[in-house]
Amino acid sequence: MKLKIDGKQNNPILPRAVEPLLADADASDLRVLVYAALCDADGRDFEPKDAADALALSESEVRSSVKFWRGAGLLGVSRRQTDAAKQSEATARDAAETDKKQLREKRRMRLNAAELCRVANENAEFRSLLDAAQQTAGWIFNESEIEIVASLYSSLRLSGEFILSLVGYFVCKKEKPLRYVEKVAYDLIDKGITTPEALEEWLRQRESSESNEGVVRRLFGLGARALTARESAALNAWFDEYGYGEDMISLAYEKTINATGKPSIAYAASILRAWHEAGYKTPADVENAKGGKKSAGKPDGGKKPQSFDADDFFEKALRRSYGGTGDKT
Repeated sequence: MKLKIDGKQNNPILPRAVEPLLADADASDLRVLVYAALCDADGRDFEPKDAADALALSESEVRSSVKFWRGAGLLGVSRRQTDAAKQSEATARDAAETDKKQLREKRRMRLNAAELCRVANENAEFRSLLDAAQQTAGWIFNESEIEIVASLYSSLRLSGEFILSLVGYFVCKKEKPLRYVEKVAYDLIDKGITTPEALEEWLRQRESSESNEGVVRRLFGLGARALTARESAALNAWFDEYGYGEDMISLAYEKTINATGKPSIAYAASILRAWHEAGYKTPADVENAKGGKKSAGKPDGGKKPQSFDADDFFEKALRRSYGGTGDKT
């Protein structure tokens, strides 16, 4: 029997990739997918609460179905929304940066050579700080560099311990100029980090982040180039949101190479997101899922009675999404 959908315009169109997934989708999944297609055809935003009301489902059921289709690579964020959001964020960042620069210029102390000598002669604590900073850095500061230390000490009211920690970390360890230390100090003030204890915790987190980034750079062959905004967001999700370590990242890298033949952070990000949504925390969890009863995007307690290889399902869905043709090994 040949059927057609009546209507003149805005008919939803489902991708061909839906067909092989129909056997694994339950009634809720199908209703959510059709609703999402209608929203897309009408140019409307998909809101889980609205979908739940329209489909007589709970929000948790809607979100579970969305995870199922996202895991298969069939649902994602509208590029129209993404572009608008990016533009809005860029505008907000530019305005915030302008405000910061103006505030910094107002707060910064500007002293000539005679005034710097007077401050050093009259303030024994500052003189001791200046001597210690020069010893830490390993050279005698010029007038501009002395002015930076004076600004951090007098204008920002930072303690000598705080300033010396910054000099020790960025000048000695990271080999950055003193001007860079000044920039970091202002950024820290804007974040409310003003005590030596808070600075120590911030430096610890920075070290951890740099260590994690080093793991990814080594695995994916990124070299010394700067990470893109999307890559940085992916790394933050892997290590901070998902709580994954090098073992899980290495496994995702291995599966990325097996599936696509080349390193891809975007592809690995989809694998790791799918594992996180499925509740996998260790490589053993991933390996144990092979051949077991797992539902994509619906761990433990999902409604699907079918048994299938969840790991194979994820990889096939990802290959469709990213154009990979490699065989699963």
